[in-house]
Amino acid sequence: MKFNLDQKAFAAHRKGIILRRLIIISITLVVLIYLSGGIDDSILLLVSVLVAFTSYSLYSTIRKQKVTWQSFELSVEEETITRTQMGHPDIRLAKNEVLGAVETSQGGFVIKTANEFIAIPGPVTEQDRLREVLSDITEVQKQEKPYRPYAMYGYLALIVVAMIVFFMAESIYIILPLGLVFTGGLIYSFVAMQRSRHFSKSLKRSALFVVLPLFFIIAKVWVTLQLYMAS
Repeated sequence: MKFNLDQKAFAAHRKGIILRRLIIISITLVVLIYLSGGIDDSILLLVSVLVAFTSYSLYSTIRKQKVTWQSFELSVEEETITRTQMGHPDIRLAKNEVLGAVETSQGGFVIKTANEFIAIPGPVTEQDRLREVLSDITEVQKQEKPYRPYAMYGYLALIVVAMIVFFMAESIYIILPLGLVFTGGLIYSFVAMQRSRHFSKSLKRSALFVVLPLFFIIAKVWVTLQLYMAS
């Protein structure tokens, strides 16, 4: 038995992508303008570059996400549950190892075993039928709290602001702790992404660009430490 994502539900998914990007770029621009003391030619040039890059990146992301959404397929067979998706490694769960399933407030499902899970990001074309099939395998619980993306948006905003403060700061008491947090966070995120089967191969390859911000962060901390020790 096979299930595919409802193509009409992609609009809500696309809206979330756009909103997250707009929040990040808006906060970045506001903080940059504030820290620079106003708008001048260099800030206008930087704003133009950021807007152009964000627009292209957003277009490319939505196009890839739509293809990924369309290729999603969940196969429920006699002994296994398998998720296949273009550009992603297949995930196969043994039915007798499934510990539970949760129906999210967005209409998706998360099917869990002790060591792995399958995330269905939105409603499928036969939503009621899938619910019945999963109920025959394990208990299906409803997500207790409705999905509120504002906490995630606030977290993203905090990271952007902290990163800008880090590169604009001169005090070692700001640079050193933030630098350690960013370095540890970037390395952990990179390793976790490479190990996960829930990210596409292209996204894993693009994560190699983490080397660039990591280099600048370490360089900033190193130079600051050298200046502090020489003073």
